[in-house]
Amino acid sequence: MKLTPLHIVDTVADFYQVSTVDLLSRSRQQPLAYYRQVAMWTCRTCLDVPLSTLSAVFDRDHSTILHAFERIKSIRLNPRDPLYHKVTAETDQVMGRLRKELYDANGPVLTPPPIPPWSAHV
Repeated sequence: MKLTPLHIVDTVADFYQVSTVDLLSRSRQQPLAYYRQVAMWTCRTCLDVPLSTLSAVFDRDHSTILHAFERIKSIRLNPRDPLYHKVTAETDQVMGRLRKELYDANGPVLTPPPIPPWSAHV
């Protein structure tokens, strides 16, 4: 099994118990917009794909992908942010699910996607 943007979107949608269609919709309503940002951050963190690929998957401009990535990243790096504990716990759980899915599909031979040092807990 190979990790793809759509697999990440499916995993995030499952984690938040929303449909993939809703997660990829044009809706700006909370909490869908937040869930979408988590999916964008996860894609940028785990995959080495161009922004244009993620723009196509999410049907958003590349600057929207970057904004989502930077927003989640800045919250994760700032323990004083009121959303720090919520965002860190949820993104860690999503990453854990992805690691487990990869391990279950490929066994211990494949190294799961690492959490980059700049996104780890402070």
